[in-house]
Amino acid sequence: MRGARPLSAVSGTTAIELTCEIGNVAAMRELQIELEAARGERPTGAGEVVVRLAIADGGQVQLRLGRDFVLTGELAERLGAVEGIARVSLAPLKKRGNLRLVA
Repeated sequence: MRGARPLSAVSGTTAIELTCEIGNVAAMRELQIELEAARGERPTGAGEVVVRLAIADGGQVQLRLGRDFVLTGELAERLGAVEGIARVSLAPLKKRGNLRLVA
């Protein structure tokens, strides 16, 4: 694959999005611990975290947790090893159009 890099080589300075599926409360707590630890290393980042939570009726709800995370391939690999966290992926953050308010 052209331009592909191992997860461990992805740097926290790149604007990327981390997505994953959370299957239980314990996994959500582990995600919180890992994100807080990553934020402690550097106070601001360029990454966004999006999670899909399993809900009681069998469906899922998607949540955006923020846009200032320091995301690395190493973090993604650690999350992928947590029981209850599945389908962890990193992708370039899509550019959002600038919202302009005019009076």
